[in-house]
Parts: sequence; structure tokens; C-alpha cells
Amino acid sequence: MKHLIRLLACAALAAAPLTASAQTATTYVPPKLAARGATAMAPGGDGSVTVQVLVKKDGSSQVIKVIKSSNAGDNAIALDIAKNSKYTPATRNGEKVDAYYDYLLNFGQQAAAAPGTAGTASALAAIRAGNYPDAESQLKAYLQTHPDDANANTLLGVADVFSGDYAGATGAFDKSGTVPDQYKLLAVQAYEKQARAALDAKDVPGAIALATRAIALNPQSLQGYYVRGNAYILQPDNTSAIADLQKAHAIAVAAKGDDKELATIAFSLAIAQLDAGQYGEAATTEREVSRVDGSLATQFDKNAYVAVANAGITLANQGKIAESVSRFESGASAFPASAADFYAQAATVMATDKKPDYDKITTEAEKATALDPKSGRANYILGIAAANKKDPKGALDYMTKAKASPAYGSDPALAKQIDDALGKLNSASKAQTPAGGTQY
Repeated sequence: MKHLIRLLACAALAAAPLTASAQTATTYVPPKLAARGATAMAPGGDGSVTVQVLVKKDGSSQVIKVIKSSNAGDNAIALDIAKNSKYTPATRNGEKVDAYYDYLLNFGQQAAAAPGTAGTASALAAIRAGNYPDAESQLKAYLQTHPDDANANTLLGVADVFSGDYAGATGAFDKSGTVPDQYKLLAVQAYEKQARAALDAKDVPGAIALATRAIALNPQSLQGYYVRGNAYILQPDNTSAIADLQKAHAIAVAAKGDDKELATIAFSLAIAQLDAGQYGEAATTEREVSRVDGSLATQFDKNAYVAVANAGITLANQGKIAESVSRFESGASAFPASAADFYAQAATVMATDKKPDYDKITTEAEKATALDPKSGRANYILGIAAANKKDPKGALDYMTKAKASPAYGSDPALAKQIDDALGKLNSASKAQTPAGGTQY
């Protein structure tokens, strides 16, 4: 009977896969030039002027100041053009918001040669007029004979961004080499958008490469770090995922991001910490999620249970009993809601050892029943321990409790183990010798 009952505790342990949910962080689209304004003024000579314009969410605008100029004689005409121009407001998560637009105006030779060449001047004019399809057509035709023209590739990237073709934009910016400062925000937007699309398509290497490019252009790219962190979760590379998501969270905090955004980032960070076995850190991170978003908190609780169970079961199947028990106990300490089940799992793993210590198994299982007296698995393991400690009455009592537990009706595998154990215990009871021994 002893050896037969011991085998009951050695049932195969199967790990369930853990899937991390990649949530979408804040999406920001900067203001755009809708139409260049007319002016009766004449340029003061060759030069470039950058004018800061406040584009309001209602579509109106206010010229603020000249923030950069290579020829002060062009400042007046630049301000006049900016004042008469039309703009498209910025959006954040689809909602129009007030934002600043840095309007670069070129005059004289600069207008024809910078930032493009004479061969791309017409396309540049089309971009400034908001005619992006025409600009794309011209630039693609030009690049057929000048494929290495950095300026043309840059302008094609710009036109593609305004057209919403982020795949085309990133390809063009890749070919352009160094992106000029005035176009970096657009390039970052393109790489962030395309990285997100790659992540959604489970193209992990692509998402990492695109997000890395966004970060290179803007070291404070929240989306870049967030997307790359989630991609690292799927790779998996939990050390890199944690580093990136912590950076994304720090950027969001510094930018005074809203609670929903912070909770979304914290959720992904907590998942990475779970996968790395950092249960205490994950539980701390999860508190921020719970404070803001109950649905995410519920999802995290499910992921936490699966992550701890996967890790503990995997270690047990590898024969690493002590490490498995330690993982379950760490999970119980970090996640009290699942503690009873984790202690019961730890006791189950201990019973699979080659030389089980049934006193220690009993102590571990009793941690579970102290939290949940109706724990089916804990009572089952206590029955196994009692039987192996020559306490058939206690074993029968525990197995009867296990059969009366909710788990008996919801876990067919456990129910079969309980029924088999009860059958063997009843058979052994009938086969007792007059001296009280048990026939094996």
C-alpha cells in the first residue's frame, strides 16, 4: 500500500503557456502644415528661418516667435507666411490638442537647394502645399535614377509619414542615413508606428529593430522603449524587457502621463518581472495597475498564477525539487490570493521526491489548509502523507475532505487521483491483519 499510494503523488505536472498582453500606450500625432500662406512681402536674401507656431485644437493658430534664422532679413516674410498659413491640429489618442509646430521656411537659393536638391524642389513644394501623393510620385520617379540621394529619400519619408504610409516612411528614412533635425520628430513617429505594427504581427525582431531606430533618433521615445520592452517579453529576454519598460515608465512619469498610460506600462513591466521570477517586484508594480485599472489587475492576477505555476512545475519536471518548492513559496508570499494553491503545489512537488519527508510535506500542506480548509489538493496530499506515516484513519479523513472540495468537481485529474486513493485506502482497510498490519 505504501508504494502504491506514494505513486499517486507523482502524477505528471503539465505547464501551461504564459502569453503577455501588449497594451497600446499613448499615440501622439504632431501638428501639420495644411497650406502655405500667401504674402506680398519680398525675401531679404538667401536664408532659412524657423518660426514657432502654436496650433490650437480648434484649428486656429498663433505665431509665437522666430526660433532660428540664418538671415535676419528673411524674418519678417517668414513670420507673415506663418501667420497666413493653415495647419492641422495635433492629436493625442485621437483627440485634438494644442501643440507647437516648428515651421521651416527657405528663401532664395535655400528654397531650391535645401534640404533637397534642384531635382527634388518640386516635390518639396508639393509637401509644403500638403499634396503628399504628388510629392511621393515625384520622389519615387526621381529615386529610380538617383537611388542614393539622401535628401530625396528623406523627403519621401516625410511625405509617406503625412500619408500614413509608415512602412514606406521607415524604408525611406533608412536609406537617407542621417535624418536632418527638422524631420526627426516625423521619423520617430514613423518608426514608433511601424514598430507597433510589427509587434502586433508578432514580428519580434522587426519590432525590436524599428523601436531601436526610434530610440536612436529620440532617446526619450516612450513608445520606442514600451514597444521594444514588450517585444523582448516575447523573445524572451526578460532582463532587457525590464530595463526598457522601466525606462518607458520613467519617461511617462517625467512627462506627467495620465494614470491609464502609466498603468498600461506598469502592467507590461509586471509581466516581465513575473517571467524573470521577480515576484516581489512584480507584486509591487501590480499595485499601481490595481489602483487605476481593475480589468488589467484581474488579467495580471491570472498571469501571476500561471507564471508561478509554470516556473514551479517546469523545475519539478526537471527534478529540481528544492528550487521548485522555493518558487512556489515565493509566489505564495508575493501573491496572497493564490497562496493556498501555491503551498498545496509545493507540497505536491515535495511528495514527488525520491525520498519524501512526509513530516515536512504535512507542514507545507497545512500552510495551504490554514488559508483554505477546503483545498482539495492540500487535503489530498495530507492524505498521502498520513497513509505513508501509517495513519490510515487520518488518510481516509483527509481524502474524504478532498472529495468534498470544490476542486473535486472542477479538476478531473485531481478527482481521479482522489478516487484512486480512496479505493486503495478502503481496500487496504479491508485487508488488515489481526495484528493491525497492512498487506501490500
